[in-house]
Amino acid sequence: AFMLLRVFPQPTAWWDDWLEATDACFAIVFLAEFALKFYSLRGNYWLDPWNRFDVLSVICSWMSVFIRLSGKLQDAGELIAIMRIFRIGRIFRFFEGLNKIFMALILSIPKLANVCGILLLLLTLFSILGVSLFSTSHPGETFDEHGNFKNFVSAFITLFRASTGEAWNYIMHDLSKTAEDFWHEGDWCAPDELFEPEDPDVWTILNDKC
Repeated sequence: AFMLLRVFPQPTAWWDDWLEATDACFAIVFLAEFALKFYSLRGNYWLDPWNRFDVLSVICSWMSVFIRLSGKLQDAGELIAIMRIFRIGRIFRFFEGLNKIFMALILSIPKLANVCGILLLLLTLFSILGVSLFSTSHPGETFDEHGNFKNFVSAFITLFRASTGEAWNYIMHDLSKTAEDFWHEGDWCAPDELFEPEDPDVWTILNDKC
């Protein structure tokens, strides 16, 4: 709960100091808990994965305290402070149903690797197809240097971005525009019935325009 009280800007001059002091108190409590359990269980202490997780939490807590007190390596101290957030995971051991769901998630990670492999394969196939179909398409408002199908890498990044739902429909609308749509927008492209496509000179002029 105390981790939820960190705000910016701090409401009072002593707010952050109070939070740091409270955090140090919890670090002492966690260290005392570790010492008592280790004294009681000795070698059996390491058999429980949650106990090993507690040790990691204690180490991160005290490293953060020491770095903050030394006044050096502040960036490293902030990184370790972020790792302390995982101390919230200690509550899993007290809720059997929640613990089962969490363990099911952990056990499913290897299976998710197979799913990720299939998704990467699909992205690769559609990236190759995108380069074949849209590499010469006219750029638009969203279909630009940041999202295009000019090469495999750009196509892969564009499709990965679209798979997250980021502006995929804008890219779709840009790719569905006709020459007349660009003409109305002031980005002139002539319909092919207005010129002789067999004439290389005319094609060079239109290609430069479009």
